[in-house]
Amino acid sequence: MIQALALTALLAAAGPGPDPGRDAGEVPLFRVYEESWSFGMTAAAQGRLVVPFGTLEGDFIHIYGNTFIIEDHLQYADLFDIGVGATFEADLLFHPKYHPGTPTFAQMPTMGAYLAVEYDHFGGDQEELDNDVWIEPEDLNLTSVFVGFKARGVVEGNLFGDLRMGLGAVLYPSVEADFRRPGLPAYRGELFEESRGFAWEFRMHFGWRAGPFAFVFGFGSRLMDGPDAGRAVELDPGWIWTLEGEIGVEVGF
Repeated sequence: MIQALALTALLAAAGPGPDPGRDAGEVPLFRVYEESWSFGMTAAAQGRLVVPFGTLEGDFIHIYGNTFIIEDHLQYADLFDIGVGATFEADLLFHPKYHPGTPTFAQMPTMGAYLAVEYDHFGGDQEELDNDVWIEPEDLNLTSVFVGFKARGVVEGNLFGDLRMGLGAVLYPSVEADFRRPGLPAYRGELFEESRGFAWEFRMHFGWRAGPFAFVFGFGSRLMDGPDAGRAVELDPGWIWTLEGEIGVEVGF
Protein backbone atom coordinates (compact mmCIF):
# COMPACT_ATOMS: atom_id res chain seq x y z
CA MET A 1 0.00 0.00 0.00
CA ILE A 2 2.81 2.40 0.93
CA GLN A 3 4.68 1.54 -2.28
CA ALA A 4 1.56 2.25 -4.37
CA LEU A 5 1.04 5.63 -2.69
CA ALA A 6 4.73 6.54 -3.21
CA LEU A 7 4.52 5.62 -6.93
CA THR A 8 1.35 7.72 -7.34
CA ALA A 9 3.03 10.73 -5.71
CA LEU A 10 6.12 10.35 -7.91
CA LEU A 11 4.05 10.30 -11.12
CA ALA A 12 2.09 13.36 -10.01
CA ALA A 13 5.28 15.27 -9.29
CA ALA A 14 6.71 14.37 -12.69
CA GLY A 15 3.80 15.99 -14.51
CA PRO A 16 1.86 14.57 -17.46
CA GLY A 17 3.51 11.81 -19.49
CA PRO A 18 4.11 11.67 -23.24
CA ASP A 19 1.07 12.58 -25.30
CA PRO A 20 0.92 10.77 -28.67
CA GLY A 21 -0.81 13.75 -30.27
CA ARG A 22 1.52 16.36 -28.85
CA ASP A 23 4.69 14.35 -29.50
CA ALA A 24 3.93 13.23 -33.06
CA GLY A 25 6.82 14.03 -35.34
CA GLU A 26 9.25 14.56 -32.46
CA VAL A 27 12.34 12.54 -31.63
CA PRO A 28 13.45 13.93 -28.25
CA LEU A 29 16.84 13.41 -26.64
CA PHE A 30 15.15 14.39 -23.41
CA ARG A 31 11.80 15.89 -22.49
CA VAL A 32 10.51 17.85 -19.48
CA TYR A 33 6.72 17.82 -19.08
CA GLU A 34 4.54 20.43 -17.40
CA GLU A 35 0.79 20.90 -17.28
CA SER A 36 0.42 23.16 -20.34
CA TRP A 37 3.69 22.64 -22.20
CA SER A 38 6.79 20.48 -22.51
CA PHE A 39 10.41 21.26 -23.28
CA GLY A 40 12.79 19.03 -25.19
CA MET A 41 15.89 18.68 -27.29
CA THR A 42 16.46 16.95 -30.62
CA ALA A 43 19.55 16.36 -32.74
CA ALA A 44 19.74 16.01 -36.50
CA ALA A 45 22.15 15.50 -39.39
CA GLN A 46 21.48 16.37 -43.03
CA GLY A 47 23.34 15.95 -46.31
CA ARG A 48 22.74 18.13 -49.35
CA LEU A 49 23.58 19.24 -52.87
CA VAL A 50 24.39 22.95 -53.25
CA VAL A 51 24.12 25.11 -56.38
CA PRO A 52 26.10 28.40 -56.01
CA PHE A 53 25.14 31.70 -57.62
CA GLY A 54 26.83 35.10 -57.62
CA THR A 55 29.32 37.27 -59.50
CA LEU A 56 32.95 38.24 -59.03
CA GLU A 57 33.41 41.77 -60.35
CA GLY A 58 36.92 42.70 -61.48
CA ASP A 59 39.26 44.13 -64.10
CA PHE A 60 42.52 42.22 -64.07
CA ILE A 61 44.69 39.57 -62.42
CA HIS A 62 48.35 40.43 -61.80
CA ILE A 63 50.77 37.59 -61.01
CA TYR A 64 54.55 37.82 -60.91
CA GLY A 65 54.65 40.68 -63.43
CA ASN A 66 52.07 39.07 -65.75
CA THR A 67 48.70 40.78 -66.19
CA PHE A 68 45.62 38.79 -67.23
CA ILE A 69 42.73 41.02 -68.31
CA ILE A 70 39.19 39.99 -67.28
CA GLU A 71 36.88 40.99 -70.13
CA ASP A 72 33.69 39.39 -68.79
CA HIS A 73 32.04 38.79 -65.43
CA LEU A 74 33.14 35.72 -63.54
CA GLN A 75 30.42 33.64 -61.89
CA TYR A 76 30.97 31.40 -58.87
CA ALA A 77 29.20 28.66 -60.86
CA ASP A 78 31.86 29.05 -63.58
CA LEU A 79 34.74 28.49 -61.19
CA PHE A 80 33.22 25.84 -58.90
CA ASP A 81 31.15 22.71 -59.43
CA ILE A 82 27.86 21.95 -57.70
CA GLY A 83 28.80 21.34 -54.09
CA VAL A 84 28.01 18.76 -51.43
CA GLY A 85 27.48 19.58 -47.80
CA ALA A 86 26.51 18.35 -44.36
CA THR A 87 24.76 19.91 -41.35
CA PHE A 88 24.86 18.91 -37.69
CA GLU A 89 22.02 20.48 -35.75
CA ALA A 90 20.76 20.71 -32.16
CA ASP A 91 17.31 22.10 -31.26
CA LEU A 92 15.79 23.37 -28.00
CA LEU A 93 12.01 23.31 -28.51
CA PHE A 94 8.89 24.21 -26.54
CA HIS A 95 5.85 22.03 -27.20
CA PRO A 96 2.40 23.53 -26.42
CA LYS A 97 -0.32 21.44 -24.83
CA TYR A 98 -2.16 19.10 -27.15
CA HIS A 99 -5.91 19.81 -27.40
CA PRO A 100 -8.03 16.71 -28.01
CA GLY A 101 -10.74 17.22 -30.62
CA THR A 102 -8.75 19.85 -32.52
CA PRO A 103 -7.45 18.67 -35.92
CA THR A 104 -3.76 17.81 -35.84
CA PHE A 105 -2.87 20.44 -38.42
CA ALA A 106 -4.66 23.11 -36.34
CA GLN A 107 -2.66 22.45 -33.15
CA MET A 108 -0.20 25.09 -32.00
CA PRO A 109 3.22 24.41 -33.57
CA THR A 110 6.33 23.46 -31.68
CA MET A 111 8.77 26.39 -31.58
CA GLY A 112 12.23 27.11 -30.29
CA ALA A 113 15.87 27.77 -31.14
CA TYR A 114 18.48 25.83 -33.06
CA LEU A 115 22.25 25.72 -33.49
CA ALA A 116 23.71 24.35 -36.73
CA VAL A 117 27.29 23.70 -37.81
CA GLU A 118 27.62 23.27 -41.58
CA TYR A 119 30.34 22.17 -43.98
CA ASP A 120 30.35 22.50 -47.79
CA HIS A 121 32.75 21.34 -50.49
CA PHE A 122 32.88 22.85 -54.00
CA GLY A 123 35.26 21.32 -56.49
CA GLY A 124 37.34 23.77 -58.51
CA ASP A 125 36.50 23.92 -62.22
CA GLN A 126 38.46 25.21 -65.22
CA GLU A 127 37.00 28.30 -66.89
CA GLU A 128 38.04 30.03 -70.14
CA LEU A 129 37.51 33.79 -70.44
CA ASP A 130 36.75 35.59 -73.71
CA ASN A 131 40.40 36.61 -74.22
CA ASP A 132 41.83 33.05 -74.08
CA VAL A 133 42.75 33.30 -70.41
CA TRP A 134 42.17 30.11 -68.41
CA ILE A 135 41.48 30.07 -64.66
CA GLU A 136 41.50 26.86 -62.60
CA PRO A 137 40.98 27.36 -58.84
CA GLU A 138 41.55 24.93 -56.02
CA ASP A 139 38.59 23.35 -54.26
CA LEU A 140 36.58 25.67 -52.00
CA ASN A 141 35.67 24.31 -48.54
CA LEU A 142 33.33 26.37 -46.36
CA THR A 143 32.54 26.06 -42.66
CA SER A 144 29.62 28.03 -41.22
CA VAL A 145 27.68 28.32 -37.96
CA PHE A 146 24.05 29.43 -37.61
CA VAL A 147 21.69 30.16 -34.72
CA GLY A 148 18.03 31.03 -35.15
CA PHE A 149 14.35 30.19 -34.91
CA LYS A 150 12.74 26.84 -35.71
CA ALA A 151 9.08 25.81 -35.86
CA ARG A 152 7.52 22.38 -36.44
CA GLY A 153 3.98 21.12 -36.85
CA VAL A 154 2.29 17.79 -37.47
CA VAL A 155 0.55 17.44 -40.82
CA GLU A 156 -1.14 14.08 -40.22
CA GLY A 157 -0.17 11.08 -38.15
CA ASN A 158 3.60 10.63 -38.36
CA LEU A 159 4.01 13.16 -41.18
CA PHE A 160 5.32 16.55 -40.05
CA GLY A 161 6.85 19.70 -41.48
CA ASP A 162 9.37 22.19 -40.14
CA LEU A 163 11.07 25.42 -41.12
CA ARG A 164 13.98 27.34 -39.70
CA MET A 165 15.67 30.67 -40.30
CA GLY A 166 18.97 31.76 -38.83
CA LEU A 167 21.90 34.17 -38.87
CA GLY A 168 25.53 33.26 -38.60
CA ALA A 169 29.01 33.44 -40.03
CA VAL A 170 30.93 31.67 -42.78
CA LEU A 171 34.68 30.97 -42.84
CA TYR A 172 36.48 31.07 -46.19
CA PRO A 173 39.90 29.45 -46.53
CA SER A 174 42.69 30.77 -48.72
CA VAL A 175 42.15 29.51 -52.28
CA GLU A 176 44.83 29.60 -54.96
CA ALA A 177 44.32 29.25 -58.70
CA ASP A 178 46.31 28.58 -61.87
CA PHE A 179 46.16 31.29 -64.57
CA ARG A 180 47.45 30.69 -68.09
CA ARG A 181 47.30 31.63 -71.76
CA PRO A 182 47.76 29.23 -74.68
CA GLY A 183 51.40 28.47 -75.29
CA LEU A 184 52.58 29.94 -71.99
CA PRO A 185 53.29 28.24 -68.66
CA ALA A 186 50.69 28.45 -65.91
CA TYR A 187 51.08 31.07 -63.18
CA ARG A 188 49.78 30.36 -59.70
CA GLY A 189 48.42 32.97 -57.32
CA GLU A 190 45.97 33.57 -54.50
CA LEU A 191 42.38 33.99 -55.71
CA PHE A 192 40.67 34.32 -52.27
CA GLU A 193 42.20 35.29 -48.94
CA GLU A 194 41.24 33.54 -45.73
CA SER A 195 38.33 35.59 -44.42
CA ARG A 196 35.02 35.55 -42.59
CA GLY A 197 31.63 36.89 -43.58
CA PHE A 198 28.00 37.28 -42.55
CA ALA A 199 25.56 34.54 -43.54
CA TRP A 200 21.77 33.97 -43.51
CA GLU A 201 19.82 30.77 -44.16
CA PHE A 202 16.27 29.52 -44.60
CA ARG A 203 15.28 25.84 -44.73
CA MET A 204 12.04 23.87 -44.97
CA HIS A 205 11.54 20.12 -44.51
CA PHE A 206 8.91 17.44 -44.46
CA GLY A 207 9.55 14.34 -42.39
CA TRP A 208 8.22 10.96 -41.33
CA ARG A 209 8.58 9.55 -37.86
CA ALA A 210 9.46 5.86 -37.57
CA GLY A 211 10.01 4.74 -33.99
CA PRO A 212 13.12 6.45 -32.54
CA PHE A 213 14.02 7.92 -35.94
CA ALA A 214 12.64 10.70 -38.10
CA PHE A 215 13.59 10.95 -41.78
CA VAL A 216 13.39 14.38 -43.42
CA PHE A 217 13.75 15.86 -46.90
CA GLY A 218 13.42 19.39 -48.16
CA PHE A 219 15.17 22.42 -49.58
CA GLY A 220 17.04 25.47 -48.37
CA SER A 221 18.81 28.63 -49.39
CA ARG A 222 21.68 30.68 -48.02
CA LEU A 223 22.99 34.19 -48.61
CA MET A 224 26.66 34.65 -47.68
CA ASP A 225 28.97 37.65 -47.81
CA GLY A 226 31.64 36.87 -50.40
CA PRO A 227 35.30 36.12 -49.58
CA ASP A 228 38.07 38.71 -49.66
CA ALA A 229 40.03 38.88 -52.90
CA GLY A 230 43.49 37.36 -52.88
CA ARG A 231 46.72 39.32 -53.26
CA ALA A 232 47.09 38.21 -56.88
CA VAL A 233 43.83 39.62 -58.21
CA GLU A 234 41.91 42.84 -58.56
CA LEU A 235 38.46 41.40 -57.85
CA ASP A 236 35.40 42.24 -55.80
CA PRO A 237 33.80 38.88 -54.92
CA GLY A 238 30.08 39.48 -54.49
CA TRP A 239 27.54 37.75 -52.29
CA ILE A 240 27.10 34.01 -52.74
CA TRP A 241 23.50 32.79 -52.99
CA THR A 242 22.74 29.07 -52.94
CA LEU A 243 19.86 26.74 -53.71
CA GLU A 244 20.00 23.42 -51.89
CA GLY A 245 18.19 20.09 -51.76
CA GLU A 246 18.76 17.92 -48.72
CA ILE A 247 17.82 14.76 -46.85
CA GLY A 248 18.50 13.90 -43.24
CA VAL A 249 17.71 11.95 -40.11
CA GLU A 250 16.86 12.77 -36.50
CA VAL A 251 17.68 10.29 -33.78
CA GLY A 252 16.68 10.01 -30.13
CA PHE A 253 19.12 8.46 -27.67
